[in-house]
Amino acid sequence: MCLKQQNASGIPVETWAERWSALKERHLRSVQINNEGDFWLDPDNVRRYLENTRGEYSKVVAEQIRIIHTPPGATVLDIGSGPGTLAVPLAKQGCRVTVVEQAPLMCKALEEYRILEEAPPIRIITRRWEDITGEELDGPFDLIIASFSLTMTDIAGAIRMIQRVSSGKVFLFWFLTPPSWADMMQDLWPSLHKREYYPTPLADCLWNVLYEMGIFANLEVMEPAPPATYESIEQAVKSAAKRLECTEEWQHRIVQTYFTRHASLTPDGRILAGGGHRSATIWWDNHRS
Repeated sequence: MCLKQQNASGIPVETWAERWSALKERHLRSVQINNEGDFWLDPDNVRRYLENTRGEYSKVVAEQIRIIHTPPGATVLDIGSGPGTLAVPLAKQGCRVTVVEQAPLMCKALEEYRILEEAPPIRIITRRWEDITGEELDGPFDLIIASFSLTMTDIAGAIRMIQRVSSGKVFLFWFLTPPSWADMMQDLWPSLHKREYYPTPLADCLWNVLYEMGIFANLEVMEPAPPATYESIEQAVKSAAKRLECTEEWQHRIVQTYFTRHASLTPDGRILAGGGHRSATIWWDNHRS
């Protein structure tokens, strides 16, 4: 299948893998970072992520574990594991888990979470997936997962490495529609930083990359993710201002005005910001191919 359209720089794009790369590079330029993993070098960002995964987002995690449904004793590779959101429950169920996670603070949080849950040891490789070699992984793996961690520009190269070390099922969880925070960034980024914000490519692009590579994956739509809630407008503004890279008082005022106009109240009096987005589970079984 050939995709003939223009990429973000006006250069002809002929494959879905090229489209993914072009969209990802445009996103990184819009936020002026070289690697999305840099976001997790900030302890506050890690702390907020932990609070979210152990709150409303725990429902999403429970659905993911149900979907994966892997037996005890299976060898599992978790790419971009974060603080062990899936890795720790899987280890606790008896799986032999290896994770690749580039952010040292996330690795530290994972180990703390594992100890708290009294889960078996998890092998942690603190590197980017793009820099991994097959030999150091000690595969193959019965199950490979990547949960909202596909930050790499060369998605085809990342998939080829996954295929190299897989002997069973692969589950990729990715955004089917833009999350509410991406909508907020598109709304506010031009006012805050005088340039457009561009989101990352979505699950439709990812599925087509796989199809192009001869991987005929299943795509299943997940239940809507819970919207973000906060104790107060002030808490919402503080959290959003961090993600929006606000450093000046006038920028905080813009965010304050945005939440005052767009936020609503939940029945229990919390601040509701944005609706729940849809995500997709994309999976295939190399054991059957």
